[in-house]
Amino acid sequence: MSFGSAQAAQVKRLLSRFGSTTSATIRRVTDGVLDPVAGEYTGGTSSTLALFSAQTKVTKSMLVDERIRITDVRLICSNDVVPLEADTIVIDGRDYQVIVINKHKPAETVVAYEVFCRV
Repeated sequence: MSFGSAQAAQVKRLLSRFGSTTSATIRRVTDGVLDPVAGEYTGGTSSTLALFSAQTKVTKSMLVDERIRITDVRLICSNDVVPLEADTIVIDGRDYQVIVINKHKPAETVVAYEVFCRV
């Protein structure tokens, strides 16, 4: 097992031990194919991915990044699913827009994602 894999496994253990009871999922919509006759995209699909995460509050020290607001929600996520800025995060039935995604990779492997999202 590589250093990155061991770190990622440790992150997952910590999330399961100290994580919140919040249910979070990613709703991802993929683009369809352009129909040249109709001039529209058709066949786009929507998928839902389970997000192994813990929800925390944004602190004042995080406001150095001008895109982040104190009212945003911060999720620490395992590396099982790669979040995208185009995704919608659904937390306890409420939709959130992804604002910032930070990768935590002490070596070559991403061990966790820090996702800031907003209603």
